[in-house]
Amino acid sequence: MVHPAQVLETVTLNGIVDQIDMPARFLRNLLIKRERTLQNQTIEVGRNFRGRQGAPFSPPGATALIVGRRNRSVEQFTAPNIRIKRSINPGDFMFERELNEEFYFTSGGGGRPSHVARFAAHVAETMTDLEDMIQNTEEWMVASEMNTGTITYDVLGEDSFFLDLGRPGSHTTAVGGGSEWNQPGSYPPNEFLDAARLIAMEENVAVTHCIMSRPAAVAFLRNASIIQLLDNRGMSNLIGRPNLQFGTAFQNDGTMRYLGNFMGVECWEYDMVIEIGGSMVNLLDQTRVYFVSAAPNNGWEMNYAAIPDLDAIQSMANSAQVMGGMAIGKRFAKSWRTPDPTSQWIMLQSRPLPVTTRPGVVVSYRVL
Repeated sequence: MVHPAQVLETVTLNGIVDQIDMPARFLRNLLIKRERTLQNQTIEVGRNFRGRQGAPFSPPGATALIVGRRNRSVEQFTAPNIRIKRSINPGDFMFERELNEEFYFTSGGGGRPSHVARFAAHVAETMTDLEDMIQNTEEWMVASEMNTGTITYDVLGEDSFFLDLGRPGSHTTAVGGGSEWNQPGSYPPNEFLDAARLIAMEENVAVTHCIMSRPAAVAFLRNASIIQLLDNRGMSNLIGRPNLQFGTAFQNDGTMRYLGNFMGVECWEYDMVIEIGGSMVNLLDQTRVYFVSAAPNNGWEMNYAAIPDLDAIQSMANSAQVMGGMAIGKRFAKSWRTPDPTSQWIMLQSRPLPVTTRPGVVVSYRVL
């Protein structure tokens, strides 16, 4: 119902403020180099280990010396499950006035979209919101593994799991006392050199990026030893690189900032907060910096486990996306209607799990 006061005054729409946050994808797009959709719910990660062992010498004419084999390990992980839904009620689109809609419309149909069009818009809006929530959780999973090499989730009334990818203990450490980046005697190049050495020795790949929390970035830029070596000419010298194509939106909303190239490593500030399990969490530890390899052979991949659902089997029986009674793909969506009260439910499901066959491609230092 239109309030009587609204009939008497002239209203000018000055624009609609869009405060819809984009889903977080910086870490996921930077580190994940491959996606796989699985035909089951278990991911197996196999690794080969072989150090830089030199060949031994033996006297001329002697028999060949026996040398050791490669070491191998196999670990299995069950993919977590995300299954979320939201209802659309008749009152959501039949009687309520949307932003930018007129107060009145004639029975002839002028000025206001049909109920069918409004319902379709609500469905699209709901699907977008559910998809964005899943993408935010994927980013949190990647950040968790980058923080500690593990994913821990324990929320009362929801799921609980712990996954450990086996990062070497030396790759998650702290700088020595008095060497913190906000101390006068600190020298950040030490951490850049040490991280490059650790990652190269463990995984035979090069450090490409340094990701910093906002407090760490402030301390980094204030350090006197940085001024002469930091190439901070901005983004112009990096335009066109693939790793920047996903960065513009986040730069616009202030959650990430390119700091410059330091000792051949691209430095970024990333200040993203996401609600997980009802609590707001910083994706990055506010006292740490992270050295990572975004090289094509960094071993990171996003796995999507199969989704068991009877509706998927019924609706996709003739599709290659259903095998062994499970839906194969990144997402599975369905909709159903409850009669009393009438509501249309929209459901979206996914079973993502980021893993890496090279757990040593990340080095994290506590620098504050």
